[in-house]
Amino acid sequence: MQQFPHRVTLQTKTSVKNEVSEDIESWGDTFTKIYANVKNLSGRESKDSDQTQNFITVSVRIRKRPGVHDDMRVIHGARKLRILAILPDPTGAYLDLKCEEWTDG
Repeated sequence: MQQFPHRVTLQTKTSVKNEVSEDIESWGDTFTKIYANVKNLSGRESKDSDQTQNFITVSVRIRKRPGVHDDMRVIHGARKLRILAILPDPTGAYLDLKCEEWTDG
């Protein structure tokens, strides 16, 4: 069994002004084709104003690298995962990214 069977991309949010000086946010690739181990940890559902949202807590383990921060997001296939926390493992060789994915129910 491979330790890092998945490939992910880490993206950083950027903001630019359009022709009427409005901020337009977009995401750009920072690190691509990163070897990772992606695991779903838990899920929950939230109702607000007759709308249901599903939240999935996901762990993404990658090899330690500089420049990874919690205002990035992880792309895994079609999934977009918001990084909530970055937890170094005790050996210092890996980073465990605690992430959240949300979908409309």
